[in-house]
Amino acid sequence: MWLRPYLSPLAHVVEYVVLGALAYRAAHTGRTGRRLWVGVFIFGVVAGALDEFHQSYVRGRAAELADVLADGAGTLLALATIWVWRRR
Repeated sequence: MWLRPYLSPLAHVVEYVVLGALAYRAAHTGRTGRRLWVGVFIFGVVAGALDEFHQSYVRGRAAELADVLADGAGTLLALATIWVWRRR
């Protein structure tokens, strides 16, 4: 199936869009500014890296940098969507 190589990265992006939005919602308790946005992004990337580190110890699974990049992209996509939504 030609879609198979795209499903895993897409799943990572979708999962981290949700995580990024929830992290923003949790951290946005009246705070605004660059520190909030950068903190949520760093949280998403670190969570993705820790998840991949954990997978490296699971039989049959492997840690991949591409997955961490997809996680970061998902978090960034969530933040960009929130930013555009708030500007409207």
